[in-house]
Amino acid sequence: MADRWLGFPARCVTCGRVTVHRHCGCGTPFCPRCADDGTDLRHPRRQIVTLCGSVRFREDFERENERLTLAGHIVLSVGCFDHAWLHRPENNAELAKDGLDALHKDKIAMSDWVRVLNRGGYVGKSTRAEIEYAEARGIPVQYMEVRDG
Repeated sequence: MADRWLGFPARCVTCGRVTVHRHCGCGTPFCPRCADDGTDLRHPRRQIVTLCGSVRFREDFERENERLTLAGHIVLSVGCFDHAWLHRPENNAELAKDGLDALHKDKIAMSDWVRVLNRGGYVGKSTRAEIEYAEARGIPVQYMEVRDG
C-alpha cells in the first residue's frame, strides 16, 4: 500500500514527536522524518524477484506473479509472451529475442532472488543461460517444480 498523509496530530512510535504523521498502511504512525529515514526495522525493504522460464508457460507466469505480489514481493517478469513471433525469421526476431534476453538479465541483476517456472521440468536454452547468470552473481535461484539431479 502506498504511503499516505494523515492530517491529524499523533505521537510517532519511533521518536515520540507529536506531529502530523504518515504510516505505511499498517496503522502504526511515524512522523515524516522517521518514515523516510529507514529507522523502522519492522518494515524491511521488499524483496525483488524475477520470474524466469519459457514464455509458452504464460499462465504460470501470471499465477506466480499474482501469488508473489500478494505475498508482498516486487515481481519482475517477461514482457512479451508471443513465443511464435520471437522465433520467426521474417520479423528479424533473433535480434529482438537477443535484446529481450539481455533486458531480462538486467532484471535478474536487480533481483534478490530468481523463481524459475520449470513446468514438467522444462528448462530451455535461454532460461538455462538466465540461471547461470544469476548463479554467477550469487543470486539465489528457486524452482517452481522439484528439479531432477
